[in-house]
Amino acid sequence: SQRWGGTGPNELVDGLRVSDIDRALRARLGLPSDVTGIFIEEVRPGSRAARAGLKAGEVISEIAKKPVNNTDEAFDRRKEAVASDGKGMLLMRVLSESGARYIAVEVSGESDQG
Repeated sequence: SQRWGGTGPNELVDGLRVSDIDRALRARLGLPSDVTGIFIEEVRPGSRAARAGLKAGEVISEIAKKPVNNTDEAFDRRKEAVASDGKGMLLMRVLSESGARYIAVEVSGESDQG
């Protein structure tokens, strides 16, 4: 399933569309079986996701230092992180062809549409 991030109460971050990694997507991308996470389908230009450096084609493997295996888990991790972190930042471990990196994206007061 695909879901847009944005400004709604149950969305990941502004401007981020993610999807589960199914067998077909894993085969298309050539992802090893040990790579888990959610796939970044699209990043809206000018959005918080874009300003943080997220790019389409990357994989988010952790949110708030906890592994995510599907979009449902990702949204659960976001809720937990926002509730426990007063800073309004969401830390994500992102995998790309060049390796892994951590990116923090602002999620508090999401009211801009990009």
